[in-house]
Amino acid sequence: MSVSKALRQHKQARKEIFSEWRKRMFELDTVVQQHLDARYSDNAYRREFRFCNGADVIAISKGVYYEASIVHVYRARPFPNVSAPLTKADVANATVPTYIIHYRGWSDNHNDEHAENDLLSRRVDSAESVHSMLFAHEWNTLFRTEKSLEETEVGLGSWFLPDESYANLERTWQSLTETTMSFAEYSGRAKAEKALLELGDVY
Repeated sequence: MSVSKALRQHKQARKEIFSEWRKRMFELDTVVQQHLDARYSDNAYRREFRFCNGADVIAISKGVYYEASIVHVYRARPFPNVSAPLTKADVANATVPTYIIHYRGWSDNHNDEHAENDLLSRRVDSAESVHSMLFAHEWNTLFRTEKSLEETEVGLGSWFLPDESYANLERTWQSLTETTMSFAEYSGRAKAEKALLELGDVY
């Protein structure tokens, strides 16, 4: 086999591995977003802020999750998927609060407005929040691995959990969901990393 043909086959195999990994992460992204949206789809919902000023959150920007904090509770925007028909009172209450957030390590010039259902909580009081924190780490890991970057090259303040923190959150998630599966298996990373190793890929 020629070198050029071997390189093409290697490139195609690597592409297929990441395609399958990315597909699984998009499935989990849908799960996370459905959870974030759920409270606004209920006609009985009455606006209550999930976050207060100073709260630590995780926010996505340009395809990467970052550590951030709330600096201002801004206003409420209509939620587009509330079931009809609604009374005027229902419409007034079926809104999503928005916040001004500050990205850790960045200047205030980069402060940004985000809807509440775009922000991930960093509290460990529910299976959904723990799932979201682990998901954000895995999402960034996929981004980093596919582009062959070090964690520090992804972006200042990008959401990567230290090994011990990841392990603690994983144990909490396993306990809350009554599963023995690792989050790496659940997210598709374990399968992808094994395939990349068999391919001889360095990641």
